[in-house]
Amino acid sequence: MARMRRLGSVAIIKKLCPSQHRAAKLVTGALSTAVGDALNVHANLLPVDLLFCKVLS
Repeated sequence: MARMRRLGSVAIIKKLCPSQHRAAKLVTGALSTAVGDALNVHANLLPVDLLFCKVLS
């Protein structure tokens, strides 16, 4: 049962990452070729997987 939940959260994280990347590009005004991790740092955003861990703990 726990494995099913973990796999479900991985699928959700994979779907949310592109949305977070788009939002970070809008916030920072970056080009479309910018690296997502760098945009998260500049926009002061946690990556989606770390945000899930923070919210769930």
